Amino acid sequence: MKNRHPIQLSIVIPGFDEEQNINHIEKTLFPQINQINDRIEIIFVNDGSKDKTEEKIKSAAKKHKNLKLVNHEKNYGLGAALKTGLKNSSGTYICFLDADLSFDPQDILKMYSMIKQTNADCVIGSCFIKKRDTKNVAQDRLFLSKSINKFYAFLMKSKLTSFTPIFRIYKRQELQKINLESNGFEINTEILVKFIKKRKKIVEMPVELKARKYGKSKLNLSKEIQNHLKLIYKIIFQWQ
Repeated sequence: MKNRHPIQLSIVIPGFDEEQNINHIEKTLFPQINQINDRIEIIFVNDGSKDKTEEKIKSAAKKHKNLKLVNHEKNYGLGAALKTGLKNSSGTYICFLDADLSFDPQDILKMYSMIKQTNADCVIGSCFIKKRDTKNVAQDRLFLSKSINKFYAFLMKSKLTSFTPIFRIYKRQELQKINLESNGFEINTEILVKFIKKRKKIVEMPVELKARKYGKSKLNLSKEIQNHLKLIYKIIFQWQ
């Protein structure tokens, strides 16, 4: 017998060595999602952590029955973690969220409402729509991020402002239709580029980006620049 109340929203959180953020997730995320009447699941993809991330998520899952842990034996990268989260999700909609909560979980409610109201295939939480939608973010990081996002918008002839950040909600069935290749941070750009090429309905709304409070960023700048160069090559010469 089918569940009379199927899961409507899956929130996928990829994490690598994020033990310092688990308590922060519990205190910040759950009070927000509890305001949503629909059934929600949270899938934490532990991407080969070597600290106590797995142990802390298991402890949290005892208190929160809608929290699910999926483990990678080793660190495969953000893209691989998101693909694992997608594979293990069952919601009608799927939201990707950083484990450091640099994007405010309260905006999930607004994005979730917007994707249903607009019937969009993707709603993007963008920190680039307004001038002051960042808080305590290093200026050099912000400049680089704005520059690469503007370049992708130019390349795709798009008015969208946010190509690289993770914070979005998708119709799960539409996300499943595309072949995802990237295993690194560049997967967010790959998804959006392929959505644009397939003429999916994409909506942006302003959100604030904050500097992480706990733990260290896993972004390897040199590696990600190389990955973006490869991605740009694929956009121009391979993905038609």
